[in-house]
Amino acid sequence: PNIKKYKKKIAFKSLHKLKSVRWRDGRLVLRFDKKLAQKQINYFKLYDSLKKKHKYIFDIHASMLTKSQTLRKNGIDSIRLAQYNPNTLRLVIADIQKVKISFKKSLNELIINIQASKKAIHSKTAR
Repeated sequence: PNIKKYKKKIAFKSLHKLKSVRWRDGRLVLRFDKKLAQKQINYFKLYDSLKKKHKYIFDIHASMLTKSQTLRKNGIDSIRLAQYNPNTLRLVIADIQKVKISFKKSLNELIINIQASKKAIHSKTAR
């Protein structure tokens, strides 16, 4: 059979781009260029038994305009924001203690409230 090969470049464009990351009233606010849909946010928890860490993960169907970032909050071991793959922005909050996480989507913002246990805050600031 005579088969013709076509080369066509397919470019995938993320629907949303991260515009800014800020702390506002003790909450982490991720602002995007467009309104977020609920289905664009996937939140789940993991426990790493080797490192003995609780991980709280947000996968957001969006892309970053900047390089990976490490954020800080008293009482939390680490907060990292990076491009997981071309279409997914990943936020990982990790701590040896359980952390209370709540979030809400408000137009073009994802607002995340992160509450470390009081015991964790006191022991980490004492180090």
